[in-house]
Amino acid sequence: MKPFDYRILDRVTLVSPLGLRFWDRVLGTAISDGLRVTAYRPELPDQQYVAFPNHADVFIVRGLPGLRDFEHGAGDDDFWKTVKPLYTLTIEVQDEQGRFLPFRFDATVPFRGIYSLICPPPPAPPIALPPDVSVPNLPHVPLYSSPARTAPGGTATLYAELAVKSSKAAAAWAWMAVSQGGKVLGRGVADEAGHVAILFPYPPMADKVPGNPLSGMAALPDQAWTLDLTVGYQANAVKVSASGKPDLCQVLMQPAATLDVASVALRYGQPTIVRSSEGGKPLSVVWLV
Repeated sequence: MKPFDYRILDRVTLVSPLGLRFWDRVLGTAISDGLRVTAYRPELPDQQYVAFPNHADVFIVRGLPGLRDFEHGAGDDDFWKTVKPLYTLTIEVQDEQGRFLPFRFDATVPFRGIYSLICPPPPAPPIALPPDVSVPNLPHVPLYSSPARTAPGGTATLYAELAVKSSKAAAAWAWMAVSQGGKVLGRGVADEAGHVAILFPYPPMADKVPGNPLSGMAALPDQAWTLDLTVGYQANAVKVSASGKPDLCQVLMQPAATLDVASVALRYGQPTIVRSSEGGKPLSVVWLV
């Protein structure tokens, strides 16, 4: 039996002006399920385009105005040599499952490859923030856990309600980092009410029971660590869209502020709630002073 003969009559290529990978640093994986991703030109906010994920969990933006010929181009190196940025898109992200905070950011299209959100660093904080080892070595846009997210098993959790002491106002959209031993364990972003949740892997286990150098490995309920806290906030620095989504780069670029609680104790298997105190009594909030 002769093999089937065929001829290539035509070849169709499809090129996306923008590809987006959203990364959950808690689970260390790309997330596509439950996310609603929309794009629009800032000057035309009512003309929105919905992005859809492909088999590799990368969201593809297609059908943009003025890019019809581009989307049917060859997509090879010679093709991209002639491509120039055309305009800016605002991307809005909403998690319909409530695991992650909503946000937005701007990207210029067309963009070759998978887009990576790179924001300018905030002004130098009073204490240099250690590197975050949870950042993946691949292009991505980070997702930040909402206070309502259920923590995966074996994950440490820290919660706080951030407020400005002088005004008693919520520190909406502040960023917060937890570090230990010169390493950032996790980062979080507060919601519009100042509530922040940081989910992160536990630090290395202690091999001795505290105060007993002759003991063996401390049991899990006895494991405890001291964590350092860093927060960034500047009043009115973050602009929110009509749909209630903050600009993520504006969030992450806020300068370091001062908490009246600089460190906190973490115990294995127990959520850590950071609180300020007055007169020896714990408050429901932690103050930025």
